[in-house]
Amino acid sequence: MPLRYFTNKKDAKSDVAREAVQWLIDNADLQVNSTGHVTKRAKTAQPKTATKYASEDGKSWGQKVNELLPILGLPSVVYEINPRDPTSAPDLYDGRARFPGTLLNGGEDVIVEGAWNVRGKKSAKDECARLAYEWMENLRKERVTATEARREPLDYKIEM
Repeated sequence: MPLRYFTNKKDAKSDVAREAVQWLIDNADLQVNSTGHVTKRAKTAQPKTATKYASEDGKSWGQKVNELLPILGLPSVVYEINPRDPTSAPDLYDGRARFPGTLLNGGEDVIVEGAWNVRGKKSAKDECARLAYEWMENLRKERVTATEARREPLDYKIEM
């Protein structure tokens, strides 16, 4: 590109901006629509995958735990997050989920142990919620299996 000279700063800035937009159009980051306006290209949708903070359906583990609580008849969960060793590892946390006063354990608290040496308080809580959700899902499956085992098959014959 030839070197251009401008008499004032405003003209130089507008020329640089014009070149930048043209470069973006040429390199497929921007597109020109039918009216001549420059727009960003539509991003292709990325498939959702599970992260350490959310499951495949996009809900956080805490949300999923809160949805299962009334279904299983459990009280609200209490997350106990404690620093591992504040002096040597200030960012590491241990945690567990506690279901206070449930009838599952004779009125005792049910404790789901789990998160050890997790970096960050939020990550530790999310890990506790994930483990609590897994425990609750197993409890739900056990209840469904026990209910199905108690059902008697219906062997009614209708004669016409």
